[in-house]
Order: sequence, then structure tokens, then C-alpha cells
Amino acid sequence: MLATIPAYAQTTSYTQGVKLYANIANTPFQNFLFYKHLGYSHKTTVRNYLTPSISYTWQNRKRNYHEIEWHRLDMRKEKHETEYINPITGERNYRHTRSFTTTTIALRYEYIFNLSKKKNRTLMPSVGIAAMPAYHRNSSTPYTGSDYPTSQAYIGLRHFVIPRIHIAVTNRLMVDINIPISVVDAGVISNKILNPTLPNHAQKYSVADFTLFPAYHTARIGVMLKI
Repeated sequence: MLATIPAYAQTTSYTQGVKLYANIANTPFQNFLFYKHLGYSHKTTVRNYLTPSISYTWQNRKRNYHEIEWHRLDMRKEKHETEYINPITGERNYRHTRSFTTTTIALRYEYIFNLSKKKNRTLMPSVGIAAMPAYHRNSSTPYTGSDYPTSQAYIGLRHFVIPRIHIAVTNRLMVDINIPISVVDAGVISNKILNPTLPNHAQKYSVADFTLFPAYHTARIGVMLKI
């Protein structure tokens, strides 16, 4: 059972607070980007094993909580190198063959059901239901005339169930440990393949995507300051 502690000591009771999260992931936010190079198809994945995020949490009259999290703001550009081997000498060298630009924007709203509404506890278990609107775009720009630009953009809404536990550290600091379980991912994926040999409808097209329990596995460790 959870131990009751004196009101003057550390407690999980609070009405509002600001959290700084460390998001730990073993899967990418999105892992699709196909392009052609020298007749071969390639798949590119941008992985972020550890990313920060910030959120604001406040209590309602039922002593449950609302939370709004700025989950992801990521914009990067990277160069892709291809290894070439001289068939006669065996000499190896690398050349920049294309660049990748990745943009990810994601927010998350969560309603948190407090499972222990007694005051002055060091531990507070709870479970949240969350929705995360997100935009993710990968684009590939070749440096050689034999290849062509490609891009894929995703815009959608992900839904989560989030079990969590709050641990009081001091009377103003708490640790929040939780595991967002991705339940549904619904969105639209737009593709552009600027290959002049393809018909127009094959160069630009969109598909609806609906996935149950998508492979997006994360855990969060947060530090909250009560305000």
C-alpha cells in the first residue's frame, strides 16, 4: 500500500506544474523514405533515441489533470555519402550523392486520471489518454543528374494510453515516469517522386493510413516543478 506522510513533507499533491521530459525511443518517429540511386532502392530512417520535451500540467475540479506537451520540434539537414570502390586498384572513396532534410512537429494533449486522490502521498499512480497531432516530412535531393528528388510527408493524429507514476522528491519537485502506449495512428501520407519518366499521377499521390498499435515505442522520465 502507498504510505501516507505528513502534510509538511514531500507530497504528490499539486494544482499545476511545468515538466521537462526525456523521451527514450527504440523506434523512429517515422521510418519511410525510398529513393533510387544507380538502379537500387534505398530506405532511409532517422532515429532519435533520446529527445527532450516540455509540458504544462494543471488540475481540474475532479482532481484529475490536463497536460499539454510540446513533444517534438526537429529540423535537420544531412548529407549522404556513397562508397565507391575502384575495380582495378580496390581503392575506396566516398562521395556526397544527396542530402536529406527532415522536419518533425508534434504536440500532445493528455487527460490524466488520478488513481490515488488522497493528499500527502509520496507516490501517485495514474493513467492518461492522449492525442498527438503530428507532421513529419522527409525529402531527398540528389547531387547527380542520374537521380531525382523524392519526398514523403505525413500528417495525422496518434492516440495513446499512458500509465504513469509520480514520485515526490521535495515539496516542489516530482519525478514522473510513464510509458506511452501507441494505440491508433490515423493520417495521410503524401509522396512526391520527381521522375520525368513516370506519369503525372505516379509522381505525386497521397494515401490514407490507419494503423492499430503502430511500432512507435517510447518511455518518458520527467522532472516537474510545482508552480
